[in-house]
Amino acid sequence: IDLLAQSQRPDHLDVAMARINLGIVLDELGRHREAQIEYRKTIASLERTMGPDHLEVAMGYNNLGTSLEDEGRLQIAYRCQGIIKMLLEISLVDIPLEAQLDRALDVLLTIDWLPLRDGMGAIHLVEDEPDVLILQASRGFPAAMWAACGRVRFGDCVCGTAAQLRQVMCVGGCDSEIELRYQTDVHYGYYAVPIASREQMIGVLSLYADGSCRLNVEERGFLEVVAGTLAAIVERKRAEEKTARFL
Repeated sequence: IDLLAQSQRPDHLDVAMARINLGIVLDELGRHREAQIEYRKTIASLERTMGPDHLEVAMGYNNLGTSLEDEGRLQIAYRCQGIIKMLLEISLVDIPLEAQLDRALDVLLTIDWLPLRDGMGAIHLVEDEPDVLILQASRGFPAAMWAACGRVRFGDCVCGTAAQLRQVMCVGGCDSEIELRYQTDVHYGYYAVPIASREQMIGVLSLYADGSCRLNVEERGFLEVVAGTLAAIVERKRAEEKTARFL
C-alpha cells in the first residue's frame, strides 16, 4: 500500500480500495483493531477527495461498523466462556447444592451484555413433586415476591410456562399475556430459561430485565448453555448426596 501511495498519491482511489481490501483480510483473521485503523484511514482519505456524502465513504463506514460489531461479538464470546468457566469451578467446590446455586446466581448477575435489572434473579428446582418448581436461590426479591414465587406449578407465571413448554421465555412485564403471580407497579422484563437434562426437567433460571427484553440468537444460545451447565451442577451434586447416603 505504501508503494502504491508513492507511485500514485496518498488519497488516490486505488490506495483507498487497497486499504479497504486489507481491512477485510484483517477482519477475516480476527485482527479487528488493525482492520479498523485501515478503514478509518480510508474514510478520511475518501472524505477529503470525494466529500462526506459519496457512496464510497458510506461503504467505508459500513465496513468499519461491521468490524466493530464483530469485535464486540468476539469480546462477548470471551466473556461468555469466562462465565461458564466460573460456573464449572463452582460445581467442584464441596458445599451444599443450595450454596452452589447461590454462587452461580451471583456470577450470572454480573452479565453486562444483557439489560439485566440490578441484582434480580432466581433459580427454581423440581424436587419431590414432578410438575412443581421450588425456589432454591434468589437475589433482589422482596418478601412478597418470595412468598408468591416460592412454589410454582408448571404452566403458571413465566417460570412455570418455561418449564411446561421447555423453551426460553423472554417476556415484557407490562405487555405480557401470561398472568403474573407477583404484581407490582414496576414493570420488569423476564428471561426464564428451562434447566433440563435429556428428558428430565430439573428447574428454571430466571433473570429480570429493565422493561421489555429481547434475545438475539447468540444471547439465547448462551443462556441455553448456562442452563445446561446448571443442570450438570445439580445432577452432579444430587448424585454425590445420593452416594453419601449409602456410605
